[in-house]
Amino acid sequence: MLFDGKSLSNWRDQKTGGPAPWTVEDGAMVAAKGDIQTTNEMGDMQLHVEFCEPEPGQHAGQDRGNSGVFLMGRYEIQVLDCYHNKTYADGATAGIYGQHPPLANACRPPGEWQTYDIIFNVPHFNDQGEVTTPGYVTVFHNGVVAQNHQAIRGDTNWRVPANTRRTARPARWPCSSTTIPSVSATSGCARFRWSTSLEFKAKSNIRKTI
Repeated sequence: MLFDGKSLSNWRDQKTGGPAPWTVEDGAMVAAKGDIQTTNEMGDMQLHVEFCEPEPGQHAGQDRGNSGVFLMGRYEIQVLDCYHNKTYADGATAGIYGQHPPLANACRPPGEWQTYDIIFNVPHFNDQGEVTTPGYVTVFHNGVVAQNHQAIRGDTNWRVPANTRRTARPARWPCSSTTIPSVSATSGCARFRWSTSLEFKAKSNIRKTI
């Protein structure tokens, strides 16, 4: 369980490694300045996320409830209020940021809880730390397919050409690869809830519940 509605004990400050700087209110994590990440490291997995954008919706484009779910701290699934709010395609809600637009806009009005169900297969590396198989992600946004086993072409950044080989294996990650799912708050997505994350073996057999 990544979040029990009471404590941030399974999360930490991404920059300092100290306690997560967010707060808990009414059973939800309230975003504050600073990125946070889980204390657990996981491999191939299924992740359930719930988020609620600020109400009323303010500003426009990327300045409207901008946040993100980061896999391995590198691959961002965009969180944004795109309910009657236009932005560039690969920066929209449930997009793989900077690479792949969502297949549909399933956004609910701000103030309503929304869900991501994410299936993530980690990338694999050779002994030189180069990517041999990219990461793949499937995303259901409010039950609607937004990403369908989509390859992630390197780190997700704004206006940086996608390149699978761009992501070299960090020294502390073994060739079998692990992942750190983290969430960042930028312009202020208000609240998050996280449910059980399931980690899978290579042949998709459930190994354990986090």
